[in-house]
Amino acid sequence: MRSIILLVASLAFQTPAFAEESELEQAILFGHDLGIAQISETTEFFFILSDNVSDGCWLTPERAISSAKREFLDAGYPNIVEEFPFGVIVRISANGYETSSNTCAVNVGLRIGIVDHDRRIFGHSEWHSFTEKNSFRLGSLLTGPKSDMSTRINEQLEGYVDEFIVEIQLSKNRLMEAIWENEASELGKSELLNAIPQ
Repeated sequence: MRSIILLVASLAFQTPAFAEESELEQAILFGHDLGIAQISETTEFFFILSDNVSDGCWLTPERAISSAKREFLDAGYPNIVEEFPFGVIVRISANGYETSSNTCAVNVGLRIGIVDHDRRIFGHSEWHSFTEKNSFRLGSLLTGPKSDMSTRINEQLEGYVDEFIVEIQLSKNRLMEAIWENEASELGKSELLNAIPQ
């Protein structure tokens, strides 16, 4: 019993594999994430799967990626790319293993990174830098029978993708409301509102 408690505790504090990367602050305008609000149907989406689940606890990891892509397509975001994008990186992660006979513990996560491009000119040289800014993250620990763990993992990840797709529109709404409430000129407000794709 003590080993199971220690295992669950270690998985609960274990973050998905992608968390080891450096985290940068997202772009903020009036206290709202500008990166998410600027996502449009032309934004590129790149998907990364980190499957660190052993002992047969996740038998269908490829389904998580195909389901996520389908959800983005259905929501009106068709620009899915196979190379590193200048847009959004969707990272799907699962870490876990069998804790006892036919029982699993798996930490699942979704992280959204937005790639920012900066161009600078120094003398006669032009420099480009690309940074990934963390904009959205969800995760949880699933425990239970191995027989339905794959289904539960995939359903949890589908739910996370749904939450992010809803968050895109909510971010646009919150930012537009903040712009209207700001004491800028009507022209200034109009220019800012035009920068938010609908």
